[in-house]
Amino acid sequence: MELLVRRRTLCVAIAALFAVGAVQAQNTSSSMSGRVLDASGAPVSGGTVKIVHVPSGTTREVTTDADGRYRAQGLRLGGPFEVIATTPAGTAERDGVYLQLAQDTNLDLSLATPASTATNLENVQVHANASDVAMAQTFNADNKGMGVRVSRQQLDVLPVPNRSIQDIARLNPAITITNKSKGEISALGQNSRYNNITIDSVPTNDSFGLEDNGLPALNQPVSLDAIEAYNINTADYDVVNKRAVGANINIVTKSGTNDFHGSTYYVYRNASNMVGDDRAGNEFKGYTRQWTGGATFGGPIIKDKLFFFASVEKSKTVASAPNFGPLGSGKGNIVPISQGDIDRISSIASQLGMNPGTATASGANQEEKRGLFKIDWNIADGHRLSLRYDKTKSEQPNLNGYSTSSTSPSLSLSSYWFTKHREDSQWVLNTYDEWNDSFSTEGSFSYSKYDASPTVATRQPQVRVYTNGTITGNTITGPSVNLGEEEFRHYNILGIRSYNGFFAGTWNVGDHSIKAGLDYQRDEFYNLFGRTEFGAYVFPSIDAFANKNYFSYSVYRPTDGDLSSIAAKWDLTQWGFFAQDTWQLGNLSLQYGLRYDLPKVSGSPMANPTFNAAFPGYPNNATIDGNGVLEPRASFNYAFDSERATQLRGGIGLSEGAPPGVWLSNPYTNNGLSLTSYSSSNGTGFTADPMNPLIPNNVRKGGSPEVDVTDRNFKMPTVWKASLGFDHQLPWSNLVFTAEVEHLETKNGVRFQDLNLGAATGVLPDGRQSYWTTTDPNAFRTVGKTATGQAICATQGGICAAPRANRDPRFGNVIYLSNTSKGQATYGTLQLSKPFTSDSDWSGSLGFVFGSSKDVSSGNEKVAASTWANDAVFNPNADATGHSNFEVQRRIIASLSWQHRFFGDYNTSVSAFYDGHTGQPYSWVFGNDVSGIAATGTSSPLGLAYIPKPGDVLFQAGTKQGTIDQFYSYIGRDSYLKDSQGRVAQRNAAHSPWVNEVDLSIRQEIPGLFKGNKGELRLDIFNVTNLINKRWGQVRDIGYPYMRSLANFVGVDPATGKYVYALPVDAKGNYNPGTYVTEDDRAQSRWSLQLTARYSF
Repeated sequence: MELLVRRRTLCVAIAALFAVGAVQAQNTSSSMSGRVLDASGAPVSGGTVKIVHVPSGTTREVTTDADGRYRAQGLRLGGPFEVIATTPAGTAERDGVYLQLAQDTNLDLSLATPASTATNLENVQVHANASDVAMAQTFNADNKGMGVRVSRQQLDVLPVPNRSIQDIARLNPAITITNKSKGEISALGQNSRYNNITIDSVPTNDSFGLEDNGLPALNQPVSLDAIEAYNINTADYDVVNKRAVGANINIVTKSGTNDFHGSTYYVYRNASNMVGDDRAGNEFKGYTRQWTGGATFGGPIIKDKLFFFASVEKSKTVASAPNFGPLGSGKGNIVPISQGDIDRISSIASQLGMNPGTATASGANQEEKRGLFKIDWNIADGHRLSLRYDKTKSEQPNLNGYSTSSTSPSLSLSSYWFTKHREDSQWVLNTYDEWNDSFSTEGSFSYSKYDASPTVATRQPQVRVYTNGTITGNTITGPSVNLGEEEFRHYNILGIRSYNGFFAGTWNVGDHSIKAGLDYQRDEFYNLFGRTEFGAYVFPSIDAFANKNYFSYSVYRPTDGDLSSIAAKWDLTQWGFFAQDTWQLGNLSLQYGLRYDLPKVSGSPMANPTFNAAFPGYPNNATIDGNGVLEPRASFNYAFDSERATQLRGGIGLSEGAPPGVWLSNPYTNNGLSLTSYSSSNGTGFTADPMNPLIPNNVRKGGSPEVDVTDRNFKMPTVWKASLGFDHQLPWSNLVFTAEVEHLETKNGVRFQDLNLGAATGVLPDGRQSYWTTTDPNAFRTVGKTATGQAICATQGGICAAPRANRDPRFGNVIYLSNTSKGQATYGTLQLSKPFTSDSDWSGSLGFVFGSSKDVSSGNEKVAASTWANDAVFNPNADATGHSNFEVQRRIIASLSWQHRFFGDYNTSVSAFYDGHTGQPYSWVFGNDVSGIAATGTSSPLGLAYIPKPGDVLFQAGTKQGTIDQFYSYIGRDSYLKDSQGRVAQRNAAHSPWVNEVDLSIRQEIPGLFKGNKGELRLDIFNVTNLINKRWGQVRDIGYPYMRSLANFVGVDPATGKYVYALPVDAKGNYNPGTYVTEDDRAQSRWSLQLTARYSF
């Protein structure tokens, strides 16, 4: 008999390399299983199956059982693999097999001739056509949840504007980049901090929660060129999966092989001729140029045994001041302040001993360095180990203090800016052991170290000067300038030491695969957050600044004089225990198991007897110690017996996340004892000496007015996840139709309350509670000031309205973190995809996403009081849901790739990616305090606005009829306001304009200098539609905290019981509720080009 010719590169390889398919468990390896059958289809027991990873020589040998089954786990990712089955009847072999991340590849081997005629048989190759292989990437028993997998070859051709995890995560239809400036991604409309990001299966999150991108790095901890694959999912019911309310994103790094290989590359773009002008013709000023340079190198230390891989990279952004400026500056965002006012404020500040800085600093350069070194060791057959070390170091300028708000626009001087320094390093050990044909184990251990701290030009107090502010009660509105050291940077040092461990064993028994194990994470936190230690002043006018007459002033000092006493020092240990069974019943694959997560806390906040007596039942020294969560999970995959591949998949289970450590750290710092605060209103005095701040006479002394409390029964954020997916192969061009839906139901959400509002004093016209001493409009109209600067109002006796009438005056904010069972999200996807196959140069996908996400608190901030204060509310402590800040109601996602080899082995590729989605949600609010909760020295949320019909409300005396007409005309033109007249606005129910982005990548490989070497030239064009028309591709929204002022509250008319509104106006007296800001600090609203040159060997 003639031997079948072995094909060295099967279509299996190509499909596995280029497909984005569904994934299951999150880990760093792959597995293979199948059956060995004789020519009649009968199982062959006792046969030997040898699996060889050709690049590294890593070898596994397993034996078939009585049913002819074999299984091998912990295999290297990728390939090619050579698989040889040896039996008394002959051998069967398959070459060019590639394995995908976190997926079991089913590979049956058949002896093509009966044993009686196989005496001369050496190798039998089982063939597969391109269509069957492509479909096998989607239609497999492991595909139970929702997610995508991205291979190295796909990373090579995709447009990647920032070479970051965000660029890759957006390939998942359920994950959206919600803020490019922050690198913020949201899955299923959840908080960006609720994602779990791992590298080689080891947690690599920002566990403290200060970084909006969820990572302990400015971009990502390892270079894009050091990554082998991504595994990105939003529903993974494997019990190994942990701490992912949103997405689970696992990054697998490259390894060395038996051949020395490496690359060097340079990525570049500049603003002068590689970034477009804006609609007004202004050049981009966000940066001058950006570049990334790096190299990789790997190979054998001992052939077939020991390998190494290394990567180094440096990125730099050379930048100038932000795109905000005063009148006449020509900046993209104009703040209504004159240069003359800025000069005068700077001059006064200098005379008072400050270093104010300038409004146009010379530069704000950003830099990050990354390095990685990895060793892989094939210890013995079935036993391997990898050891990785990586380090990232960055410097990031923060040019904050800018706003184009309709009521309080602002600019900042360079003294208000700071540079944040980050340094993160990690040691990771992974082990993979197959002890026999039915039992294997996998383990990992890691240690990481993270440090972050700011630097400023000069240590000095924070100062905010209104050019000529309008005072309404305890609120000032109008343009202002920020200068001095921002109060939250006075002392802000963070250090985290993390230890992670994982061990699991898998036992294969017939149709069952039983897995059990445990994981461990210990975070040791040190956070010195000494806010406002040098003082923070607010001056209502420039003249008041010159005369040292402040509107408000506050300063915090350690009670015992020891700065270290206010630092939060505590440890959080999280244990996880899990067990599950995967049962294959013919066409049905069932997976079911339990996971139990148990937090343990060492160290408690300092108990405050005075507070605990004032607020019984809310001990300020409570922790989450021992508040475990039991998480049942089950999932399935059913393959239909049909002409074309068809499957139904789904699951349900409880998934626990992890709140940012900063939320749990707040009670350690804000215990009401460690800090002494001083606050004063309408006083006189100033000092620029940070070490000897102003302590006014006759002001409140004692413990810090803010006390933060964690509910003793608080549990980590936990949601029920349920998903259902349907996949069907269409009869044309290997197209696959997919329909998916995923629902999240909150079991333990986060809820923030302020316990020190005091009892309500009444009800306002729309039914919300009032905490004012009075709502008489005259008590909100200032007619003068006392000799000490105290406001005099138009009431009899001159008394002004005061907030929080019944609060405990010994305390300010008392922020209580607890759970809520309210909140949900539902996202559905319809997608048409064509994977890459060997018989076609084309691949692509088109998807439509429909979603809704609601929560009680979106959890936007780090400081407890700010987190409570940055959600728009009807009643401030209500357990009520609203649209999440992260909600994306509609999304269209499309990709198209073409690649062809015109000469030799040198690939030409063109790849495009489109992302269109609804804009940032925002709330219509009152521009000032409506509920009476903004007491001096406290933080408070703005109230959702009542949207009136004509005649529903009155207007402040002196308001022009023309302005009132403009107000109602504006409501009539705005679709959301028009439809909501006569009602209170819903949180985040309005949306910024739709966002469109098209990115294009053109890549050409060219011959290298030596045999086996290649060069690569690449051009990326980002935001292509803006290149065609400058009105397209704009990102316009309402700035953080995503609130827009409809009107100001100035009391309730006692005669009619109607609201009295004061309308925000521009300099000409026209109604002005503010407008959208063009997000452009990273050129996201312009076209840009990026060039890459790479040499590989």
